[in-house]
Amino acid sequence: MINNAKTYVALSAMKIEELSGIERPDIRSYKSVTLSGENLISGEISELTSIDRANWQVWAKLPAGTVTLTAVDENDATSTLNVNIPSEGIYRLNVNLDEGTTELFEATYFCVEGSAVGGWNTEGVEMTYIGAGKWNFNGRLEGYDRTSDSGRINFVMNRSWNYQYKRVAGSPDKLSYNEGSDIPLNPGTYDITVDLNEMTWKIANGLDGLDPYRITVMGSSVSNGQGADNNEGYAFMYDKLLAERHASGQSDNEFYISNIAINGNSTVSLLNRYDDLEREFGQYVIFAVSLGNEGIHGAADQQGVYDQFLANMQTLIAKAREDGKTPVVMNNYTRADFNADDYTYIIRMNDEIAAWDVPSVNMLGAIDDGAGHWAPGYDIATDIYHPNTDGHREFFYSMPPSLFDALASGKTLTMDRVVSDEPYALDGTISFKPEGTVHSFTLALTASMAADGILATATCADGRVVTISRKGSSWELAADGKTVATVAAGESLDNIMLTHNYASKTLALVVNGKKEAATGYELSPADVVIGEKDNKAVRRVGELMFYRSSMLTNDPFTSSKLNKSSLEIYAPMQAESRAVEIPNLAMSTNTVTLDATTSGIEDADIVSNDFTATGGDGQITITSAVPTPVQVATLDGSVVRSLTVDGTATVGNIAPGFYLVNRAKVMVR
Repeated sequence: MINNAKTYVALSAMKIEELSGIERPDIRSYKSVTLSGENLISGEISELTSIDRANWQVWAKLPAGTVTLTAVDENDATSTLNVNIPSEGIYRLNVNLDEGTTELFEATYFCVEGSAVGGWNTEGVEMTYIGAGKWNFNGRLEGYDRTSDSGRINFVMNRSWNYQYKRVAGSPDKLSYNEGSDIPLNPGTYDITVDLNEMTWKIANGLDGLDPYRITVMGSSVSNGQGADNNEGYAFMYDKLLAERHASGQSDNEFYISNIAINGNSTVSLLNRYDDLEREFGQYVIFAVSLGNEGIHGAADQQGVYDQFLANMQTLIAKAREDGKTPVVMNNYTRADFNADDYTYIIRMNDEIAAWDVPSVNMLGAIDDGAGHWAPGYDIATDIYHPNTDGHREFFYSMPPSLFDALASGKTLTMDRVVSDEPYALDGTISFKPEGTVHSFTLALTASMAADGILATATCADGRVVTISRKGSSWELAADGKTVATVAAGESLDNIMLTHNYASKTLALVVNGKKEAATGYELSPADVVIGEKDNKAVRRVGELMFYRSSMLTNDPFTSSKLNKSSLEIYAPMQAESRAVEIPNLAMSTNTVTLDATTSGIEDADIVSNDFTATGGDGQITITSAVPTPVQVATLDGSVVRSLTVDGTATVGNIAPGFYLVNRAKVMVR
């Protein structure tokens, strides 16, 4: 409906042409341009691709002689043009249909070049022409030039920088000519194909399956080594350790690090460039980003930032598993500008990650000053975001050396703490040696003692000694023979934690959540012993944990979920525990040894009329008229079972042979 107001409507349009001194140009559109000839090579592309209305192009291997171009316009009219090929070769053939001209460019050499193949030069690694405008490389790229922040490649023709093919920025598979960005790629075995007719690239797995030794680090600047000398940060240090472990026979696995970290990345960045990880084809991936890059500091909605990080990290873990990869997570860490609110969110997130069904590393406990900042001496005065080389080294020490050996062995990740109402009655010692060098650490155990004596001793690489002892109604922490902390004991089994932050020089004793700390200590434990050879005080131990990081802000006893971040030893010991080597449920291959021979079989109770031990089929039946501590040992003195018998007890799952049961010699069939 039109009202009485004036309305103007355009009813037609005018096309104006003005030509002076020239013929009217041919502005026909074309539907197709094809190549024909008697000697065309089988399998080559014969249909040209439109660059614009008049210009068309094809890459093909062409024979010497004459080939014909046939163009079909929008009216189905055809026109032809003959092209002379001087000699058989691989050519880019261009035609301008308006001008009736052609251009030939011969490709005599095509290669992969970049830091992933030893450096940026035009020689690179040659690719093979496979027809239809495609080149392929199938094999191993090696010779990594580490002056680059990470491995990168592009493609070069005829040994000239004038003919480069790069990635279209943000595209997973499109190429651009003499512009664009490099393709992130580290040395490895690949099947690489470049299609210049489609202007695409594809990098596929050159192996039968995922590389079982490749550990990809996908993260941000800290995991990229920023702040360390020559960018040789914690990931670089761990790579060297893995190589040394294999060379020395400590590991059967030839693990190596492939770093694709990019400065400034967040979880959003990792998801946006997930195709970088897909091209890695490694069995393992370490995700290494923090709430810092996520924008937690100064955010108007810090909870929103927190939730985004949490959701995206879990998405990354799920995607990696869908691709057959095994993920590991590096936890959040400090920063010089963090405030109390930032610090709270960092601690919360690390507690979340520690309970996930994924191995993780406690980076916060490595160089935290207790307020969310870099510990003094581990920062860079002009850089609030990154630790120095010493800081990176502390991060490195927090990573269990045999973590990936344990994963490769198929070891199951323990999710929940194993809590028993009947802890192990220790008559002797339990011991272990941390793997390699460790600085910050936490020794946590549930334990009780009926009399005064030493519960645990940590002997350091330099000979210094730290002990936890029962003194009357308290637990006492001593370093170098001097008492540094005293905390009241509970009425039964206590949650006891000795935790040390090397960077902040803090040493603390925590009992049932109550903490007393001292400063001025830089310790590196090399041997840990639970128990005391010369003191027969009854010790009961329920859980034993050893972490390669401090827990000044965490408590592994507050949740039924096992805190797995930087956990090297987890040995839950129950009354029925047995064997000389106690199972270690942490994701490492380190071992825990039970040595009960120090108390000696000869010190056990003598068999009397009130006590009997009878061997049977795979078992020993024991009776006692009064509660009696019992040891079942092999003839060489190795204790295989300790228990208290009041009445009748059956010890099962015993291998055939002779045993001593409190000095009574018993045969098991």
